[in-house]
Amino acid sequence: MRQRTEQDEQAVATRVKELLSIPLSAESAVELALIDNPGLQAAYHGLGVAEADLVQAGRLRNPVFGYVHLRWRMF
Repeated sequence: MRQRTEQDEQAVATRVKELLSIPLSAESAVELALIDNPGLQAAYHGLGVAEADLVQAGRLRNPVFGYVHLRWRMF
């Protein structure tokens, strides 16, 4: 599994070691499955991207300025 930063990788590895050093319970087994699941990590990443798209869609567009230069001739 590839985490975002080296610190994240170290935190996950430390937590996995902690969970494996104690007798395995149902809760710790679920935590191990969730923390080390690449598919779930990808889903979390997708949720972050979807949230960013939602925030961007709610913002106003930048104003656009246009002009036309007209030249008048007198006959």
